[in-house]
Amino acid sequence: MGLFGHRRKYTVMYVDIAGFSKKCKYKTEKYYWRQDALEDSKEGDSVSIKKFSYQKQPAYAIINNRIGVDIGVIPAKDIPEFEKRFPDLADIEGSIDLLQKETSAKSDEVFIDGSIKMEKWSEPK
Repeated sequence: MGLFGHRRKYTVMYVDIAGFSKKCKYKTEKYYWRQDALEDSKEGDSVSIKKFSYQKQPAYAIINNRIGVDIGVIPAKDIPEFEKRFPDLADIEGSIDLLQKETSAKSDEVFIDGSIKMEKWSEPK
């Protein structure tokens, strides 16, 4: 129960991370490629979401707050559900839930899978 006996609403969504192999949208001197940013990312790291436009459609970058750069995007197929559950980006908390690497044909380890957990507490209407 929330303040004064009102129940607060809890919203949660697990979302895959897409765009592993792309350049960072919000790059820094240290991080140009998302694979490099993912190398320094850890499960449990705090993430935030930043909206932008891609091919005249809404898109959402996943920002690792600890290193200050995007590690991927929310997949296009998940955007309608994400926007339904989180109509505004205020007060959303998120974290990296899973990061999975695989050895490539070149013997390099590359990130091939990952997900984030997004959650929000809100007051009832």
